[in-house]
Amino acid sequence: MNKFTHIVEIDRELKPNDNGLLDAYSATVTTAAAKVGPATVHISFGVRQNTWPFSQGYVQGTGSGIIINKNGLVLTNNHVVNGTASVMVHLPNGRSFKGQVVGRDPAHDVALVRIDAENLPTAKLGTSKNLLPGQLVIAIGNPLGFTWTVTAGVISATHRELQVNRGFNLKNLIQVDASINPGNSGGPLINSRGEVIGITTVMVLGAQNIGFAIEIDPIRKALGNFLAEDEETVPLGISGKRQKFALENSENPDRQTATGVLVTDIEKDSLADQLGVEKGDMIIALDTHRIEDPKDLEASYARAAEQVRLLLLREGDLHEIIARTTVNNQA
Repeated sequence: MNKFTHIVEIDRELKPNDNGLLDAYSATVTTAAAKVGPATVHISFGVRQNTWPFSQGYVQGTGSGIIINKNGLVLTNNHVVNGTASVMVHLPNGRSFKGQVVGRDPAHDVALVRIDAENLPTAKLGTSKNLLPGQLVIAIGNPLGFTWTVTAGVISATHRELQVNRGFNLKNLIQVDASINPGNSGGPLINSRGEVIGITTVMVLGAQNIGFAIEIDPIRKALGNFLAEDEETVPLGISGKRQKFALENSENPDRQTATGVLVTDIEKDSLADQLGVEKGDMIIALDTHRIEDPKDLEASYARAAEQVRLLLLREGDLHEIIARTTVNNQA
């Protein structure tokens, strides 16, 4: 195995894409909303009901959802699609699709809807671990039929429990003061980075801005089989997936195997693009951190740096890419 070292100078600071955390309040909200807005859908449905005096009819309902898979998987509340006679999913670009419910978890009030579409914009699922009261959050949804409405506020409390029906409590709730109304249900609650940290689900009638969202971590655990995606977006501007590789020549019966992140796509003009990362590269280390999963890469890159050292395999050879900051002193 040959080893190559590449030194690349970048004329900007090497750090995670935390612009939203450092910008003014308005820029933070608009940037985060722009990331998730294209993946937020409007769900409309008809519920069969008995109408006076003896006939049957349909009552139209509305809700929200989040595209979490580019091939048409939509996350929403179970109560949005429960008992529906039909579900229509409306995208921000004007297209509409008939949706089929493919998974439910009433205990967490979440459901998954499949639509027949490809190459859809998706929202990144973050984590609800270590959320703090006072933290900025943004809700996107379709309250009272006002489609793709953005509201912002802060986390008021975490790990709330709320009785929603007689004998049934919802747990793992995030209390927020962002405005939530009927029709927001199933929509994303996002942090300042544009990551989904919860699913908006309920408001307290008669109160002033007391709303709740279900934490995303229990949802990911409950619907793990459905939510498991082959690819996910990771820092540096790449999309990648966990994959095993051979440490030695494949003809060696005693070869060892390890796991890295296989690069499947690269965002144009991203840091990875500037560094010369290529599709098919296997990332195995970032600085001193071993990389075996896209989440490892995210955790290792979540800090500022003046230099980044990336270790990867390319066509059987080991490549070391060292990126250094070049300070531009032009007046």
